[in-house]
Amino acid sequence: MRDHLGLWRCRDTPCLMLRSLTLLILVSLITIGCKRPSPEQCLDICRKYNELQLWELFEKESADMNEVDKAASKAKTEALIKEIRDREFDPGLRNCVTSCKRGADRALAKCMDEATSAAVARDCIQRYAQ
Repeated sequence: MRDHLGLWRCRDTPCLMLRSLTLLILVSLITIGCKRPSPEQCLDICRKYNELQLWELFEKESADMNEVDKAASKAKTEALIKEIRDREFDPGLRNCVTSCKRGADRALAKCMDEATSAAVARDCIQRYAQ
């Protein structure tokens, strides 16, 4: 009869093999989990990527504008970014976070923290997201 520790106090070969297999699976799961970014990091990654894309679009659209129109366009872009951040439900953001949690690496979070342009952000996604 086993005590409250059950599997961990076994002495026979099948029980020892099962215990070793259980430990191996547990260590593997912990190792895999450590390589993935947290949900908060994924949220930050997705938001930053989106914002950098919007600023790139602003730069392209405002290249030929005068200063007054450029300032108005910048205010419009800032308002759009704020509106996107304030949304309670954003299926695109939710899908991005889910994909990030499934296939990204922690190196992606570091790369995106350092990204200052949409091109660099796209490069980070290509290198570190699967």
